[in-house]
Amino acid sequence: MVATPESEISEVCLPFYSCDCCITYQRVMKDPVSQVPRTVSPVPMEILDDPPVEDIIANVVAHGIKIRDFASMEEVSKSSLKPVPEIFDPFLAVAEFEYRLDDKGFSRWPIPGKALRRLLIIGWVSQAEVAQRCAPMDIDALKMYDMKMAVDIQEGLGVYPWRSLKWAAVPTEQGRQRLVMKYMQHFATMDRARRHLEALERKEKLSQVQAEEEERLVREILRRQGFNFQGEGTGKDGGVTGGLGQPDIR
Repeated sequence: MVATPESEISEVCLPFYSCDCCITYQRVMKDPVSQVPRTVSPVPMEILDDPPVEDIIANVVAHGIKIRDFASMEEVSKSSLKPVPEIFDPFLAVAEFEYRLDDKGFSRWPIPGKALRRLLIIGWVSQAEVAQRCAPMDIDALKMYDMKMAVDIQEGLGVYPWRSLKWAAVPTEQGRQRLVMKYMQHFATMDRARRHLEALERKEKLSQVQAEEEERLVREILRRQGFNFQGEGTGKDGGVTGGLGQPDIR
């Protein structure tokens, strides 16, 4: 928008200076230098994409650097070095335990199986309490974690080492509620992020289904008009395989 000279500002809006032309005029008069167009940089600019992971690994190895991925249990089992133990925060874990159980919503998330298993190991939660208070989804999450650990042990990977933070006393019921209040904002923020990611995944899946349906309709319309597509085949279920390709109108 071009600034309007003061002589051309409407007399009606002068007392208030609220219309677009008046606001622009005030901004220009306040900082006229910012309104001067910048010259185009003579330096050629090119935005480069990140190189493929394979190229990065090859470049690192070419410089004599040995890659060790301690996040991979396979690499840990082959290495003579002892991996750094994972630090487990029982205060955060027991706070999430109570936070999830207090959430009576239909769509709440289960208590993480790893956190629940470790609370059981250190004695902050008992098997009787789990059986009495936890929902089936929490039990299923615990079973899935135990099954994963059993598979890792059978395959010779073992269990990644961990150790818990020290504590003077196991929190009481009142102490657990105080921990919930302390970490409540953290859990709420994480839940919002998870819901956002799930919404994005649902949107992506829906877009993919719609794109496939639109492609199917386009192919059907063109087929009815007498178009044949190169590289087209018929699948076992009677569907058409291959992309749209180039139409062959022979």
